[in-house]
Amino acid sequence: MELEQKKELSPEILRQFSGSDSYHRHWLKPHFMMTAGINHTCENGLAWFTDIIFSAQKKVKVATEDFQVWHLRKIKSGGCVVEAEDGNGNRIYRQRIPFTDYPFDKFKAYAVQSDALLVAMLPGEY
Repeated sequence: MELEQKKELSPEILRQFSGSDSYHRHWLKPHFMMTAGINHTCENGLAWFTDIIFSAQKKVKVATEDFQVWHLRKIKSGGCVVEAEDGNGNRIYRQRIPFTDYPFDKFKAYAVQSDALLVAMLPGEY
């Protein structure tokens, strides 16, 4: 990951995204949408995290939750763990990633069902 990309993923930059008036379609399925903030993270090296969110929707336990909280947590081995919960602290998904160059210790996003769409967003865009 390039230095400029790391800067663009900093919590200070991501806090600038609040609300959202523009949406971007995800490349996997047309009914998966991303807010401007999530699209920004994809453009700066975190597209794989969004791919996990949307590909995990194939699992019934994940897809049946209208509100999902997604966490990326770095681990000492140089990898990370991606987990989702239902908003009440109940884990609905977990995946270990053996390597990541994500420069920060953690990252959080939401996935929210809206009509027939699933929208991924930063917490400040909720």
